[in-house]
Amino acid sequence: LAFDLDKKDGNSILSESLYASPVDVLIEYSASVGPDAANSSAKNSATLDWVTPEGTFGPEDPETTETKVYNLGITKTANDGTSSTPATRLPGAIFELYLDKDCTQPVAVIPTNNEGVYILDDVNTVVSGVNRKTARELYAGYWETYIGADLSKTRNDMETPASGQLVIMGLEAGTYYLKETKAPEGYNKLDGTINVTINAEYVEENGEGKIVYTYEGATDVNGVARVTVVNAYGDELPSTGGMGTTLFYVIGGVMAAAAVVLLISIKRMKSEA
Repeated sequence: LAFDLDKKDGNSILSESLYASPVDVLIEYSASVGPDAANSSAKNSATLDWVTPEGTFGPEDPETTETKVYNLGITKTANDGTSSTPATRLPGAIFELYLDKDCTQPVAVIPTNNEGVYILDDVNTVVSGVNRKTARELYAGYWETYIGADLSKTRNDMETPASGQLVIMGLEAGTYYLKETKAPEGYNKLDGTINVTINAEYVEENGEGKIVYTYEGATDVNGVARVTVVNAYGDELPSTGGMGTTLFYVIGGVMAAAAVVLLISIKRMKSEA
């Protein structure tokens, strides 16, 4: 801002403006949600104080922005549970999260210091301020093993640990597509994707406004969206056009050819007799 300021008694007094009065001044700043705000409401505010030549101060009501972030919990179970027996939780399932139904826009994550807990990867995020850290700085050592030698790369695959549970921290409101890319040994893989939508809607009640959050495709458990993925026993059937069906075609063709040769041989033997 191009203002000529004088200091009097520790206060900045505007002695002469370089702009015609009155003038609108727009001040912009950017802020990012830190990794410690996962599944909570992060409030951010900025206050600019000034005094005019007439001695008036401002602002009286500084604005505050509020951003809500969420956790998505995933529980992997077998279909052996009954009303009296809890379903077995399965390790070894691999899931990926996407922003689109075609699964072309992956949600990059990194592991944290808790087994099975991942957080959004903020590899390109820059933070400022005292003791502020990015997710990669906060969980250094964990994500480096996960990413590998090329630290500029990102990943979005997550494997269920012994508990059979995963948690993804730091999601904003929106629609996500959960895809299982590998099932535990002895189980069928999930067919298609599970769509989870986190809605944020502004409503007014009793003359006061508030934001109401709802979940579609997931269960709201104490403010956390939770998804249970159930697998059936059995080996996965070969997909159409895959190696499995190709093998069937080859074996069937060989058997058919052998049958034809056998039939011709029998006819020849009869004619010679």
